[in-house]
Amino acid sequence: MRVPPRLPDGWEPAVRRSVAGELGHDVGLEILGSGLDCWAVRAGDDIVLRIPQHDDGAASVDRQLGLLTELAERMPVAIPAPLFVVPNPLGPGSIGASRFVAGEVADEHEWHRRSYLDDTNASMIARIIDAIASFPVDRAVELGVPVDDERADLAQELDELRPHVGDLLSPDEAGDLLERWERYVADDDNFVNDPGLVHADLSLDHLLIDDGRIVGLIDFGDVNVTDPDLELAYLWAEAGPEFVGRVQRARGLTVDARLAGKLDFAQLRDETGDILWAIEHDMADLLTEATGWVRATLHRLGDPAERPAPR
Repeated sequence: MRVPPRLPDGWEPAVRRSVAGELGHDVGLEILGSGLDCWAVRAGDDIVLRIPQHDDGAASVDRQLGLLTELAERMPVAIPAPLFVVPNPLGPGSIGASRFVAGEVADEHEWHRRSYLDDTNASMIARIIDAIASFPVDRAVELGVPVDDERADLAQELDELRPHVGDLLSPDEAGDLLERWERYVADDDNFVNDPGLVHADLSLDHLLIDDGRIVGLIDFGDVNVTDPDLELAYLWAEAGPEFVGRVQRARGLTVDARLAGKLDFAQLRDETGDILWAIEHDMADLLTEATGWVRATLHRLGDPAERPAPR
C-alpha cells in the first residue's frame, strides 16, 4: 500500500544500454510496477527486469538469483526464472533479468467479483505455501535470505510507534493499539514456531490467473525466514478468514483462535507500518489513509473477549 518512488528521468535509454549486450537486439521497455525495493520493467515479450532503487533492493536481486533457480523445481506453478544480471545504471547493484511469468494480475476486488476464491484455488495456494515452506532453511540462509527476529522487530517497531499514536488517534484508540501490541509481544505462544522460508508477500495480486485458475506466483522481493504462520497474513486481510480456513484444511491444518489472533495482529501491524513509512517520508495523504485503516481495524477487532469461535 505504500507509494514507491518513480523511475528517474532518462531511465529508459540507460537501461536499454545496460541490457543490450545480453539481449543482442533492441527491445521495447514497459514499466510493470514498482515496489519499495525495485522497479519492474518488461523487456520485449518474455523478460522482466528488476531494477534496484537502493542497497536493500540490490541485496534482494542478488539473493533471488540463486534462490528462485532452486525453488522453481519445487513449485506447482510458474515463478520468475532468473536469466542474467547486468550493471544497474540507475543505482546500486545489478539489474536482475528473469523469464516473464504469463497470467493475469487481479486485485482483491476482482478475485471476489469473479469468484476466484473457490476450493480449487484454495487447494493450489495450499500447495504453493507448502512448497515454499519445504525449502531447507539452511540452504536459504546460504543463498543470502535474511532471517527475521520477529519478536525483536516488533519491539523496535513499537518503540518507533509510541511517540506518534497520541497525535494520530483518540486516547482510547491509541491505548487500545499500544495495549494490543504490548500484549502480543509479551505472549510467548506467539513465537513458538520453528522458522521457515516464506514468500512474505503472498497477496492476491501476486498470484497470476489464467481462465480462473492460479498459474503463477511473482514478486519474491520480501522472501525471508520467519514464522510460517505469517505467510497467511495478506490472504487473511484480502480473501478473508473463511477462505484462509479452506486453504488450511487443504494443508491438513485448521485456523484456531491462536492463529486467528496472530493474523488479526499482522494486519494491524502492516497498517501501522504504513503510518511509520508515511511519517518517515513525509507523505501526508498516505498518513491520513493509513491512520484510517488502523482505526477501522481496531473497530473491527473490538473486544478480544468477543472474538468469534475458531474456524
